[in-house]
Amino acid sequence: MKSESGNPNSTNEAPPINFGDREVWKLWVRAGGRCEFDGCNKYLLEDEFTGFQVNLADVAHIVGRKTSARSPRGDDPFPIKERDKAENLMLLCSEHHNKIIDKGELLPEYPKELLKRYKEDHERRIRHVTGFGPDRETAVICMVGRIRGDAATISKEEIRKAVWESNGRYPRYFTAENNIKIDLKHLSEEDDELYWKSGMAIINDVIKREILPAVERDKIDHLSILALARIPFLIYLGHQLGDKVATDIYQKHRVGDEGWVWRKEGETIQFERGLLQKGNDNAKVALVLSISGKILREQLPEHIKEDFYIYEIAPEGVDPNRELVALESTLSAFRTVYQKLLREIERLHKGIKEIHLFPAIPVPIAVVCGRELLKNITPHLHVYDKIGDEYKFTLEVN
Repeated sequence: MKSESGNPNSTNEAPPINFGDREVWKLWVRAGGRCEFDGCNKYLLEDEFTGFQVNLADVAHIVGRKTSARSPRGDDPFPIKERDKAENLMLLCSEHHNKIIDKGELLPEYPKELLKRYKEDHERRIRHVTGFGPDRETAVICMVGRIRGDAATISKEEIRKAVWESNGRYPRYFTAENNIKIDLKHLSEEDDELYWKSGMAIINDVIKREILPAVERDKIDHLSILALARIPFLIYLGHQLGDKVATDIYQKHRVGDEGWVWRKEGETIQFERGLLQKGNDNAKVALVLSISGKILREQLPEHIKEDFYIYEIAPEGVDPNRELVALESTLSAFRTVYQKLLREIERLHKGIKEIHLFPAIPVPIAVVCGRELLKNITPHLHVYDKIGDEYKFTLEVN
């Protein structure tokens, strides 16, 4: 907090802040040089636009320096002699100090208890994160496109919370945005061959330029994937990345806080595989994934006829639905069944060239579907997507 006029020896006010004081240095270290307002986390020793190395921080009192009513939260009974201690100070950017927590009309919104929780949560996170070695870093891949005409977005705070609260990792500061972007939002929406080829080319370019060279130089040894894009592109991304680097995949939840943090409580959903149709041609195989919704036999294209063997993976004991994959353990359960079914198809249908894949699946399962393919062993996936009322071929994987 900026110095206030008054007698520093008065019994109803603490001395003005001395920025060289031991308590202030304790605050700086505990805050990690970042704004402690919930969700801000702004770095306070560099201007993000000019790059100049400058001090942008305010040191603010939680309980005001003076006991007068004009001092924010100053009428609290907290002892005067304790008010300049690090425990009562917050490191803030000027915006969240002067225009938010100390602004007169907003004071009821920011009581002492709330600010103390902001401070404690921030400092606990900084201490925990800085205690990690490089093995807790993750390079974040953020892929966004248009879904039903709307451009998807994923915020930096959503990314940070997902990787930190789910798996105790922190985003590597790989770029200014803290992630590797694969931007598919500007593709045309024609759903034609050019659309799918253009998206695949963008994915290939980012992987070739930003990811593979860093992996080869041992700059990346862990990936985190957060994506909102068309399912075929997600399957293709998973395959192009492969399984050579340890990877966490995240799910956008649509109930509760609607965030990306994996749920910690709930039941792990198991999956079952089955044969929907025994075909007449051992070289023709289709695979239906009824996870987000049920795909009916009559919804498949006309060319998937009685000569096809049609396999299905579906949840065990529950109806397919969009919120089914809420736990990371459910994703692992799907991966196990999917791997076993692929190996079974390879064994029973020796020499087949492709599997026609019909997915009704969420993001993380789509990435797994591509990632678990064995290059040059698993048959090609001919991936379909529901466009309008019918499933149409989009792209080939592997």
